[in-house]
Amino acid sequence: MKGMSFSHHVIRPGVVIVAGPTGVGKDSIVREIIAQCEGCVELITATTRKRRENEGQGEYHFFTNEVFDKALASGEIPEHWTHPSGARYGTYLPYLTEQLGKGKVIIGDMNIVGARYMKENHRALTLFILPPDFSVLRERIIKRGRHDLSEKEIDARLRLAQQEIAEHSPWYDYRVINRENQLDTAVQEVLEILTKEGYCVSDV
Repeated sequence: MKGMSFSHHVIRPGVVIVAGPTGVGKDSIVREIIAQCEGCVELITATTRKRRENEGQGEYHFFTNEVFDKALASGEIPEHWTHPSGARYGTYLPYLTEQLGKGKVIIGDMNIVGARYMKENHRALTLFILPPDFSVLRERIIKRGRHDLSEKEIDARLRLAQQEIAEHSPWYDYRVINRENQLDTAVQEVLEILTKEGYCVSDV
């Protein structure tokens, strides 16, 4: 209920994309925004990936390849991409339409293809999360991989991050730096952007 734990509440529906390279902390920022802003809900995408143990339906819309193909053909999945593992991910339009109809702000992470679709078709607000520097990002990637990554894998992820930042970040509406041990500061900056853009107001 409003006033119990939320610091902000939504005043108009919309789509907000929070993107960035692996290890930058975008998922943590999204979780905190949802926890602090009443009316913000997570973007739940469709996937053909196998459901992991203890993973609920709310994490993704889990589809078989056959169902995914039917949703593509019907337009219920208007954009999608394929992970190197072969699993497919895409926007599930019925969920998006339902949440917008309820007046929600749908917030989540997408790659550049999905972000462009959301901008063009749903006038999405787009934010790109940046690391303070690449040495910090390297340490975050190592921690995220539970120290099981080889140096070659770490370097590959860093190169991909550098490419994403150089090629994609200038396209986004806003860029936010998630500094080490300052998650609250990054979250507050995102809340200020949402307020400035008219999606929510502060209850404080």
